[in-house]
Amino acid sequence: MRESVVPGAADRFGAEPPPALELEPKPLIPVPTPTQARFDTASGPDQLALETQSDEEQPFVVCARCRNEAGKFAQSCPTCGASFDTPEQREHNARVWAERKAQLQADRESAHQRQEAMLEDAKHQASVRHNEAVELA
Repeated sequence: MRESVVPGAADRFGAEPPPALELEPKPLIPVPTPTQARFDTASGPDQLALETQSDEEQPFVVCARCRNEAGKFAQSCPTCGASFDTPEQREHNARVWAERKAQLQADRESAHQRQEAMLEDAKHQASVRHNEAVELA
């Protein structure tokens, strides 16, 4: 038996140490060799494919009753409980998305006009700087 470092510890905690547990070693699990193939695009049926979204697709549904937004696969509104499977709801959602598409198109045109104006201003500024440089030379 091993001597305790603390005097009287054997009397308080028992003289015999607990029996050692004998564990059987677990078999090793084979680990596949790392390859670059796992990072390639999904090709098999068991692989996950990336979901892409276009501007034409509706990423969510807007409730006609309370105007709350819900996921595109929702069957009813999580706030008021209204069904998303009614003709009124479908008409409302189509109208909302038509307005959003029109706004998106207007935003794109506005951004394009701003970009053209900035480009034109940059050309003008470059021309002014060039003329000043010619005058100084």
